[in-house]
Amino acid sequence: MVELPKILKDLAGDSDWLTNTADKLKIGVETLKAVLAEIEKGCRLSMEKKEYIPTRAPNNKLFIHIDGASLGNPGPSGIGIVVENDKGEIISECSEYIGEGTNNQAEYQSAISALQLASGWGASAVELYTDSELLARQQQGIYKVKDPILGELHKQIKELSKKFQFIKVTHIPRERNVRADLLSKAGAQRGPTKTNNF
Repeated sequence: MVELPKILKDLAGDSDWLTNTADKLKIGVETLKAVLAEIEKGCRLSMEKKEYIPTRAPNNKLFIHIDGASLGNPGPSGIGIVVENDKGEIISECSEYIGEGTNNQAEYQSAISALQLASGWGASAVELYTDSELLARQQQGIYKVKDPILGELHKQIKELSKKFQFIKVTHIPRERNVRADLLSKAGAQRGPTKTNNF
């Protein structure tokens, strides 16, 4: 089994990947390397100290950045989730391999997993931030859901949404979703191993 910190270190040493990813995210390579290092450090700390994972949502409201990635589209897919409190402090993160699928399916799965996480923590309000315009617009009712597989995933999101008093899905630029993006790509690259929640 390949642990997430090793994958992050490998990515940081891949100059082609760094250049291409930084260009797509519209950030500098050094900034990207710094984010990777910060996530890797968080991974290692969390593996040693599980108490970093909260059991209840602070103030009953969570702000969650989500992303999904597919290597090949369709291909091996992963999700990335970054949970923040109302002060903008990261309280938990998730990088998970979810099997084979398309990028849009992975985006939807990230939203489902985030809502399941928030529900398990007893949150009454959730704000989701995604760089997928399709996911955001379909959840807002602006775009219709025509794909049958996305339609089923859409129903799951609607059912999960009933567990909250307030829920909002907001589309943001990729450069504001870097952390979740990197976690989703790392999840896709890990293949069928256990989930890292930290």
